Parts: sequence; C-alpha cells; structure tokens
Amino acid sequence: GGTAGVLNTAKFSNITVVPLNKAPVITAAVVGDVSPVSFDGTVTDDNFPLPVSLTSQWSQIGGPDTIVFGNVSAADTTGAFTASGSYAVRLQASDSGVVSFRDLSFTAYSQPFAKWLDQNNVGNEANLLSEGNLDADGDGLVNLLEYAEGTNGTVRNSSPEVVELTSVSTEKYLRLSMPRNPAATDVVM
Repeated sequence: GGTAGVLNTAKFSNITVVPLNKAPVITAAVVGDVSPVSFDGTVTDDNFPLPVSLTSQWSQIGGPDTIVFGNVSAADTTGAFTASGSYAVRLQASDSGVVSFRDLSFTAYSQPFAKWLDQNNVGNEANLLSEGNLDADGDGLVNLLEYAEGTNGTVRNSSPEVVELTSVSTEKYLRLSMPRNPAATDVVM
C-alpha cells in the first residue's frame, strides 16, 4: 500500500497494451437521379478486433416507394424504385465489435420523363400517360412530344418538325424530320 500524499511507484510485468477498437468509417453518395440509381459506399476500418470481420449493409429508411437494392451487402450497389420523390437510405457497417452508419437523403425520379415533367413544371408523375397527352403551354405540342423533341414544355414554340417533299430520281416522297432529345432515353421514335 501507499501513503497518502507521497509519490508511490509500482512495477508491472507481463502487460499487454491493446488498442481501442474504433468504429468503421463510412462514406457514401448517390450517383444519378433516375431509377435505378447507384449507391457508392466506402467502408474502412482500423483492423480491430482480430480476426477482422468487416460487413456492410444498405437499408431504406424513408421514401414514397420500396427501393429494390442490387446487393444490400455490397458497399457499391444499385437501387431501383417505381415512384419519384424524396428517399433516405442507410449504409451500416460492423467490424464485429462496433457498428456505425451513414444516412443519405436524395430526390430521384422513376424515369426520365417524370424528371422532365418536374423540372419543366408541367405536371407530375401521378399518371404519366395523361400528363404526356396534355399541352401545358398551349402550343399544339403535347408534353410527351415536347419532351421527345427537346423543346420547352412551358414556352409556346412552333413545331420543330420539318415536313417536305423530297425528290428521289423521278419520284417524290414525303419526308418528316424530327429532332431528338438525347435525354429522352425512355422514348422510342
């Protein structure tokens, strides 16, 4: 025993210093805003406890529709859904001793046309078929055609289509030329 107020010394033998186990470090991002989106996750650890057993898992914590993950156990995966809106997901990681997580919130669209409707303020995706048949700006071009051709659905503009008679040898043919919106990957022309 020691005496109070007096410096005491102790001698130890066979001591092992074990580092503290730190929680896995997670970074995560959403790539894209049209279904399916990519989830880009990275999980790093301090390699404790031994043996190292690092696992990760994605889960949905909010949104208007169920996200179908490509592989919930992979740090990099995909997520598909059928309704546009605000979503929240979580990437959780465990090193068998400590669990950590990172939450992500994002807004995404079920398909490119739904994104165009929202960004042009000409409708919503409640019923894409009926929204596609509306003419929001009253220029005679329905929303779906404005989207497919790359024109603005809120500005009255003349039709970008070119109709002409073309001669081939001695015959005349009707030729219809339409511009194509490269972002309209969900429309076949």
